[in-house]
Amino acid sequence: MIEERRHTLVFSQFTEMLGLIGQALEKDGIAYTTLTGDTPGKTRTQRVVRFQQVRFRSF
Repeated sequence: MIEERRHTLVFSQFTEMLGLIGQALEKDGIAYTTLTGDTPGKTRTQRVVRFQQVRFRSF
């Protein structure tokens, strides 16, 4: 998917799982961002815009 420049969305009710996925992405040098219920509104908006602008491949 990375070679094809595709975006990936991962949904999970378990923030611990998102943390584990984040660790694996970091290990592989893949940029990503996360949104949780604790993400403030302004930050949430900024992260969505960055994802849409292809700065992050995984969300």
